Amino acid sequence: MIASIVIVRQKATDYLINHLRLVKFVEKTPLSLCCHVCKKILIRPVQWDCGHRSCESCFRSGIYCKEDDETVLSCFPDNQALKEILNLSCYCLYKNDGCYWNGFCHELEEHLKICSFIETLECPYKVISCKVIGSKKTVLNHQVQELVYHSALLSVFFKSECESFILLKSKISDLKEYEYLHSYKYDDDYNVDKLSSEINALSKKRNSLKKFQSFVGDIDRIEQQIKYLLSFFNKKSFTENLHDAENRVARAEKENELIKTRLNDIRYKILLINSVTNDGSYLWKIDNFSKKLEDALAGRTIELFSPPLMTDPSGYRFCAIVMLAGDLKFNKYSQNFISVYISILPSPFDEVLKFPFPYDIDISLVSVIKGNQNHSKKLKPSGHISFQKPYLPMNQPVGFSMFCSHDNLYSGGYIKDDAIFIKFNVLK
Repeated sequence: MIASIVIVRQKATDYLINHLRLVKFVEKTPLSLCCHVCKKILIRPVQWDCGHRSCESCFRSGIYCKEDDETVLSCFPDNQALKEILNLSCYCLYKNDGCYWNGFCHELEEHLKICSFIETLECPYKVISCKVIGSKKTVLNHQVQELVYHSALLSVFFKSECESFILLKSKISDLKEYEYLHSYKYDDDYNVDKLSSEINALSKKRNSLKKFQSFVGDIDRIEQQIKYLLSFFNKKSFTENLHDAENRVARAEKENELIKTRLNDIRYKILLINSVTNDGSYLWKIDNFSKKLEDALAGRTIELFSPPLMTDPSGYRFCAIVMLAGDLKFNKYSQNFISVYISILPSPFDEVLKFPFPYDIDISLVSVIKGNQNHSKKLKPSGHISFQKPYLPMNQPVGFSMFCSHDNLYSGGYIKDDAIFIKFNVLK
């Protein structure tokens, strides 16, 4: 019986998935994570019956696969590919604005919540008609680079306001004449009312003039700031310090990449050292079963991973994955079942081994009651990508989403001292 392929899924928000095409990755995107149709990074990846991957929007039933010379009728969500994409290293979307953050893709959305470069600012010279709006760095660079432009705006503004100032002075002179005339009492009520109205209007303009004089003082302060900025940015030492800082940042980024590479190498070597068996047979005891099942049902700990296993001292490497509350993302009816999978891992001997993985694997839930039979299923290899040579830390998991029901687990004598035993045996 050939096992159904099951992909261990990873949560990702619609915001991050929809903006993947805007993300700048630290390294070139692997071909395995690019769409078979549009050749760009996978968006909501699906896997075809023939094994190729594409974006969900690029697939249509009856699409022709040139490489396999067949018509593909259906596909299923490929969350392993999504998991690999979200584990790629990337930069902040605002890197060009000066943000030096980089990390895993799945951490990007949390970073964007606190990234200071997202904030948009208005140019301080908006009051004199400058309409530039942008990030903090963009606005700061704009202020430095457009000093001449801002000076021109100030010149136009001064000219306009000075003309208004002269007009106001003329109006004030007229106001004094009206006040003098108003000191005489005319018998003509119409002229008196008209003069009173004009006097009130001119009084308001005089108040506006006082505000303008205050604003002229503010403009004088702005002019002093412009002179200071010009003298500051013309200094040679500032340019040299900026160049030196950029070189230091570049060196720090290179050293950071080297450290990451060495760390990944050390992790892989530790993984090799921690292999606990090399004969293709492993008995896995899962203790504290009740607590682990409770955590799985609550969504706290969904997957349990075995140590790395070897088929023989110079053979294939694999690990087992158990989901005590079932794989609901693949099969919504598996909540009352235990799901069991196998994933092929990179081995030091892969270059001389034949692929796809050739051996059947017998998976048994061991009965702790004498005379009772074990609950067993056999996983048979195929030409699917799950059994091919691994180029990532682990291949797509493959196995049984409904390996054993919880009812059978409790009633069949498979639990003792709050522990269960699952045996894996490679049949050579």
